[in-house]
Amino acid sequence: MMFREQVKTLADKGNEMGSHSQTHSAPAAWSRQDWDIQMQGMRQRVAVATGIPQDKIVGMRAPFLQLGGEEQFSVLQERGFLYDSSMFGGGGNVHNTHTPPLWPFTLHFPPTPSRQVCDQERCPQRSYPRLWEVPITEQFTSTGRACTMTDGCLGHDASVDDVVNFLRHNFNRHYLNNKAPFMISLHATWFDDVPNSYAGLKEFLREISLRRDVWQVTLTQMLDWVRHPVPFSRANEIPSWRCSK
Repeated sequence: MMFREQVKTLADKGNEMGSHSQTHSAPAAWSRQDWDIQMQGMRQRVAVATGIPQDKIVGMRAPFLQLGGEEQFSVLQERGFLYDSSMFGGGGNVHNTHTPPLWPFTLHFPPTPSRQVCDQERCPQRSYPRLWEVPITEQFTSTGRACTMTDGCLGHDASVDDVVNFLRHNFNRHYLNNKAPFMISLHATWFDDVPNSYAGLKEFLREISLRRDVWQVTLTQMLDWVRHPVPFSRANEIPSWRCSK
């Protein structure tokens, strides 16, 4: 019952729901059937808990960011998912501000395994034309420490300013280069592990909300623009970007 209540509360507040498996176990040995049970099964559970139609739950992330090759991506295509967000790429040297982060890309052409695009084993080798990849881009502290996700760089004693400066530093790498979407990827435990992270995140989001050319959107909303881009003056023409409140 608690799962349903928590997930529905998040959905009712406008958060996008995705599938992250039913058991959150290491998928290295999963078969195609396992991928289907794990990803489609969680999709069904979320749909029941929230009342959101299954075909509106369109994104997923593999447990521990461990890709499943053709077993994973063939299931996603067959089940009508829109995107995966498990590939870790688009890193680069923090001291080279001209290294562009990676934009989302389609899997019409299989990605070449590399540090820039798919920095792990079992990258898909076939074409999946209807699927998108929203890669997790490596993030850095101002001193050059790297982390896979937003919640991996700062220590317990980080101040609010430390959190804001870290987020700003990584946001600017996107904003001042090729404007690839900047994704804040974190686990809820970050707010316990780094006590000032919540206040710092709120301040950072307030700060960037003052920019006329920056939007805080879900991954599906972002892909709605990537697939059908319009000038920012016409952003309200994107149906999913219209605010109901």
